[in-house]
Amino acid sequence: MWTILIIILVVVVLSFLNAVNKDNNELKGLPIQEKFSAFIQILNDAAFQGNGKVKIITNKELTLYEEGANQIIRLNYSTGHLSLIWKYKYFQEETIYKRQFNDVRNISLSQQQNFGQVVVKEMRERIIQHHEAVTDKMVGPS
Repeated sequence: MWTILIIILVVVVLSFLNAVNKDNNELKGLPIQEKFSAFIQILNDAAFQGNGKVKIITNKELTLYEEGANQIIRLNYSTGHLSLIWKYKYFQEETIYKRQFNDVRNISLSQQQNFGQVVVKEMRERIIQHHEAVTDKMVGPS
């Protein structure tokens, strides 16, 4: 019984390490900001009217922000998956949107554009709901 569990654990660990190694090799030739450039541009245009700046955190992680803006977007690429966290503040109340895109190791330009449009649409809806909730909280019950 223990032998089977150990074998399964070794296979899982080796699989994970192999995926991480693929990420590292892939991002040596094509940094994260270039690999997902179309996706980042769509987010930048929607959130910062194209004025956002990319800050590289690690070779697998970056933030997209604009000085003085009320939002920040973080992207993390690991084991072939892209995770996004978009934080937006309105009157000191924050909403956080999270999304993960799986199996994007060989992502196409059109897939990036599709993902970007979906994220922007969902985040716009989230922002409207957030504004309404914060405003209702400020105004109080009728």
